[in-house]
Amino acid sequence: MKNKAILQICSTCNSAAVKQNPERLATECPEGEKLLGAVQSAVKADADLDGQLVIQAARCMSSCKRSCVVALLAKDKYQFVVGELDSSADRVDDLVAFAKSYVEAEDGLPQWRERPQHIRKNTIARLHPFPSEFSNDS
Repeated sequence: MKNKAILQICSTCNSAAVKQNPERLATECPEGEKLLGAVQSAVKADADLDGQLVIQAARCMSSCKRSCVVALLAKDKYQFVVGELDSSADRVDDLVAFAKSYVEAEDGLPQWRERPQHIRKNTIARLHPFPSEFSNDS
């Protein structure tokens, strides 16, 4: 049985071009917010993911030099932090494909070669599954 997964998207991330122009920074919608909307639409349209992937907005994931940043996590699965994303169709497709393979992988570890190239090259961290139980025994 597949566990539902959570995709957290930093909604405050901005692209390098926007960061370098203070006027744009003050007036434009953050790139992370655009990515969030684009991914929500893509997941809703994907019958394999709709209901299996929860999309959440996150505020600043502290990886501003690698923005836009997302985290993908689920109970008893590896967790990923991926950066260098944007709201372009290619990046949204990459992210949705990766999320789909993540949901389908029992341990949340899709085969490396099966991950979209952009995801492979821009994975910031892969964290081991969080222990489901803690023991206070010494």
